[in-house]
Amino acid sequence: MPRSSKLKVIVPSVLCAALLAAPAFIPVAEAQTGAMAGAAHMSPLGDLSQYKTIAEDALTLAQKGDFAGAHKKMKEFEATWDNHEDSHKKKSYNTWKSIDNQLDLTLGKLEAKAPDKADCEKALQGLIAKLG
Repeated sequence: MPRSSKLKVIVPSVLCAALLAAPAFIPVAEAQTGAMAGAAHMSPLGDLSQYKTIAEDALTLAQKGDFAGAHKKMKEFEATWDNHEDSHKKKSYNTWKSIDNQLDLTLGKLEAKAPDKADCEKALQGLIAKLG
């Protein structure tokens, strides 16, 4: 059989096999894309989930009007945050400073003589957004 005839038989067979196998690769590609998307949201400071959980708990308390409870939670946040200040600054000073400024603003809102619910919620939501 001449060479061109062999190619006419082989090429369609290879294409057919590739098309049949393609659906098996799609979930793998989607899983890899999803994993990369999750990694893209990681803070330059690393895993901030413990801080985010504390801030979310404080927001829940503030939404219920428990400003003393929310303040207590945020003081826990601040103590943990301050214990890691040096390592955070080394990783990304600008990210650390942005979160630290928002933390100070949030504490200020919660420490007011008569905390404003909307202001406290907005400050906590801003902090949570910065934490990713």
